[in-house]
Order: sequence, then structure tokens, then C-alpha cells
Amino acid sequence: MTLVFAQKKGNVTAIVSDTGITKFTKRLSPERCAPKICILTPDLAVAFAGDPDLPKPSINSLPANGNYKTITDHFLKCHHEADHQVDFLILLSGRTQKILRVRDGSISDPLSSAWIGDKAAFEVFQRYRNSGPSATVTSVFENPALFSTYDLDDTTSQIVDALRYVIMDSSVESVFGFCVAVNNSNGGFKYIDYALALTEREFSIAFTEEFLREIAPERDELRKYALSCLVTDGTAKMVGLAFHIFHAKLTYVYLGESGKPPEYSRKIIGRNIEEFRQDTYQEIGGNWRGGVVSRIPPSPEHGFPVDSWTRIDQPRQDRFKVDLKSDNGSLD
Repeated sequence: MTLVFAQKKGNVTAIVSDTGITKFTKRLSPERCAPKICILTPDLAVAFAGDPDLPKPSINSLPANGNYKTITDHFLKCHHEADHQVDFLILLSGRTQKILRVRDGSISDPLSSAWIGDKAAFEVFQRYRNSGPSATVTSVFENPALFSTYDLDDTTSQIVDALRYVIMDSSVESVFGFCVAVNNSNGGFKYIDYALALTEREFSIAFTEEFLREIAPERDELRKYALSCLVTDGTAKMVGLAFHIFHAKLTYVYLGESGKPPEYSRKIIGRNIEEFRQDTYQEIGGNWRGGVVSRIPPSPEHGFPVDSWTRIDQPRQDRFKVDLKSDNGSLD
């Protein structure tokens, strides 16, 4: 199973999904998983949930230049042919902005929000979305800081945060991997790059020295967390996402042809973000968009001089303009 959620607010439609795939009740490793949202054109995106072998042929067989009825009839037909083992969200931008859900043998009327996948996971998602994370899922000191080269709207930021908590929740076995985000805030559907670091909440009380020593490992873990989602930019011939775990120098890559679901995935070990960009430039035929935010500077072995980073004084901001940043501890 999985979880995909979409919401339309004003002229912006935002969609999130996990990347986890389960076969024969067993979770596949990250490099064998895949994004569940495919951007076919700037005005059409399709998300899916269910049997992981069924959606790609359905999406790839969509007739080119189809109209509204052609598109909706096609995915309803594919849903029936799959014996309802795969569900779809059809997301339209442009002059006709709509969210349509194909599930339980029928297609919905246009919706302001919709989900497909695991119902129990969606209920947990809604709880996190409305009330925030529980202490059993995250550290009470955690305060996530999300950055993007986009001007992220509140809806996209909110549902990315909520899905991240679902992915982290060990009681939700059906949703795992990484969070994929798409929206049309810049005029057409695009994958959203983001960088995530964990700052710390401010408390009005003073902690004792003994308590600070006890929580030191927990705070140290927060400082070391740095995850980035890079996306191919408009110059690239391939379309894809890369999830880069900065301090581990570990990247999971998902690539595909423009207008089709990602077909190729792999794990890259031991390369920092700039080495990764250089290594994959020829393969994707262009550049990656996005960067890194880290609360601690990299070690000398990581390959980045500290003076090449830009300091961030705000614990949370919506935009960053350079690839690499560290606050050198100023968020303590």
C-alpha cells in the first residue's frame, strides 16, 4: 500500500506521496521503491496506489494529446481491467484545475482534496496534519526547518510535514521511504525540491545541567540530521528525484523519461552532493535543482570548506538561493 494526498486551495494544487513499495508483505529496499506521482504534462499529473506492477503500463498507454474525457475514461478503464487493484488520482492544472479520484469502480466528481492508499495511514496523516506529531514519533525538542528553491505555500509545507511524520511512525507499516511533493504554484505541475534540517524548540524554562547531559545524545542526533530532495531542472532530458542524506554521503536516485513514471533507480554511496551532481550530469543531460541545509558543518573529509557555506540566522525560512548552508551551531 501507500498514501497519496492532494489538496486544491485557490489556484494551487499540492500533492504528496511516499516512495515505499511492498511485495509479498515485505518492504522493498529504498533503491527498489519509486515515487507514486507522475507528471505527464505541466497540466496533467497522475498519482497511483495499489499493486506496484500495474500503474506504469496504465500511465504509459495514455493516448497522446487526449482531452478531459479521453483521460478520465482511460484511467477508469485501467482501474477496471486491474480488477480495482490500482487506484488513481487525476490532477489537472491550467484553465481546468481539478482533482479526480478513481477508486472502488468509479470516478469521482471534482474534489477539493482526495487521498488514495491505506485508510488507516490517511487517518494518522490527518491527525498529524491537524495536531502535529506525538512524542512517540519525534523528539519533543524537534522543530523541522523546511527550505526550497520554490516559494512554498502553506498547504504544501503542511502536508509535507504531515506525511513525514506518517513515514516516521513505526505503527504505520504501509507508508515508508521518502516524501515526494508536487505542486503547480509556478504555473504547471513540477516536483518540489526541498532541504530539511531539525532545529530545536525554544522553552521558557531553564534546564538543569544534569538534564542537559541526559539529553545531549538526543540533541546531537537532531543537529546531524540533514536530508535533501533534489529534482532535475528544466535543462535535463531526464525527469527524476534524488534523496540525499548529507552527512552519510548517501543518495537514492529515481529517474525516467519526460512524461512517464520513473523507471530507473539506484543507490549511490560515498559521494557528496557536488560529486553526485557531476557524476550524473551526463546521464540526466542537465542539472539538479535544490541544495543542502545542515546545522553542523561537514567534516574536512566530506570535501566542502566551511567558508563556502552561507549562514542562516532565521530558524525557518521559505527560500534559499545557494546550494549549501550551515549555521555552524547558531540554532542551539
